[in-house]
Amino acid sequence: MSLDQSGGYPLRRNNSCSAGESVCGRTWGTFHACCPGNFQCLDSNSTKIKNFICCPDQLNCTDVLAEHPTCANTSWDLYNSTGYFCCEPKHAGFSVEGTFSVGCLDPGAARNLSYNALIPSSTGAPSTTPTSTSASTPTSSLDAESSTSVHSSRNNTGAIAGGVVGGVAGAAALIAALYFLIRYRKRQQPQQQSQSLTPPSSLPGYALEKDASQPKEIDDRLMVAELSESGGHSGNVRYELPTAS
Repeated sequence: MSLDQSGGYPLRRNNSCSAGESVCGRTWGTFHACCPGNFQCLDSNSTKIKNFICCPDQLNCTDVLAEHPTCANTSWDLYNSTGYFCCEPKHAGFSVEGTFSVGCLDPGAARNLSYNALIPSSTGAPSTTPTSTSASTPTSSLDAESSTSVHSSRNNTGAIAGGVVGGVAGAAALIAALYFLIRYRKRQQPQQQSQSLTPPSSLPGYALEKDASQPKEIDDRLMVAELSESGGHSGNVRYELPTAS
């Protein structure tokens, strides 16, 4: 329940006021005017308003209500017939035909044929008092958002970690492939060089042909000797024929 601390108009209740409410008195028939607790009831004998009003702390709030009519409880609905009065939400305000009497019907109550339904001058605001259900709802919502945020954060972390591991593995595989390729090429180069330096004579089926026209050295055993002074000669010495005179 939200009270208007500047004062306001009271409820019209059938039979009696509720416990804790200030009873302003019976208005007509079985209807009474009721103010919130700790509010005083003022009637037309002590105010300029020809009706009951509710003022806080023994103060006269007549001038305030004359300029700004409102209910003593901001959750109530304000009605006006021959004067202002208030009804609780879902209660229907009415006036009695041919009189100045007004009242509030309980939900589902039978309507008398002499009752004229009234339209609220202003409707009350919903009660701002938090309930256990409404108080727990934001907490549950925050918990759900927190859980979703943590789950999303974990998923993002896992995806990033997976991407990093995959990238490292791919780089390692590439480096290993390059390493084995370089080693293979280094092993092939010496073999190719050794094959290119092998002389043809060492190849199978290859034989050097002897050139018959190649000049030969004179046998060491054949020697040209000069004529000895003694006129002797050796069996192997050749003489030149004398020339004709």
